[in-house]
This record gives sequence, structure tokens and C-alpha cells, in this order.
Amino acid sequence: FPKEEFQSLRLIIAGGYDPRVVENVEYKKELEELSTSLDVSDQVVFKASFSDQERSLMLSHGFAVIYTPSNEHFGIVPVEAMYSQRPVLACNSGGPTESVLHEATGLLCEASEEHFASGMRRMLRNRSWAREMGENGRKRVQEKFSLDAFSQRLHEIITSL
Repeated sequence: FPKEEFQSLRLIIAGGYDPRVVENVEYKKELEELSTSLDVSDQVVFKASFSDQERSLMLSHGFAVIYTPSNEHFGIVPVEAMYSQRPVLACNSGGPTESVLHEATGLLCEASEEHFASGMRRMLRNRSWAREMGENGRKRVQEKFSLDAFSQRLHEIITSL
């Protein structure tokens, strides 16, 4: 990836942080130290907690959403990202396998740094494709995860009994 373009990028690590949980504090410190040792600390923003307005701002201005939990339950984050027309990069396990369509609304990958980096490179190298996945994500949320979609599916189940 061209150095000048890489230096213009920012990674926002947001949410999932509780200062009362020792593992959270240790992991955040480890990530901060890692960003310093890799000389990218100017490009990494840690946003431990945020308001609804800040979340909306991040989703509306971000390029993509990276959702790293593996074997996670359904999870609302990928759905919120897709509704905001952002492609999702997530582990190919658990809830994201239900919400994210691989190479249509985002990318599903193995839970490793290499696979996440490869996925981001693919999207950054083909930004029009990434935008298209974001648009597809919005449609998918409206068709599968909206209140109307839920109501219609519930009606279908009840009338089939």
C-alpha cells in the first residue's frame, strides 16, 4: 500500500471497554503500546466510550467497520454498520455469518491479524466495490432485519400454524 495513502488513514478502536475490568485496561494499554512500537500511534484513535451521536458520526464518516469478536452472538454492530452503508469486515463465525453476506455486504474472514489486514487491503484497493457492499448492506438490513421484515416473518410463521 502506498506510504502516503497509508498515512492518511485512521483506525478508530471504539467501544467494548469497561475500566473496571482489568483485562480491558491491560488490553487497551497493550494496544496503545503496540501502536507506538509500530509507529502508527498518530493514526490510531481509542474511543473507549461514546454517545449515540458520536456513534452515528463515526458510522457516517468511516470507510468500513471491522468487527473482531469470534463466535459472537448475533451482534448489532454489523447490522448498524450495514444500515449506515458501511461494508463490514468480520470473523467467519457466530452472528456475522447470519448478517453479513461475504463479498456482497462485507467480508467474512478467519480471526487473525493477517486475514483482517488482507480484507481491509482488498476494500481499500477497490473502494467502489466497498461502497457497493455498503449499499447492499443497507438493502439487506431493510429486507431482513427491519421491523417490517420481522413483522412479515412473524405473520408468515403464525399463519402457517
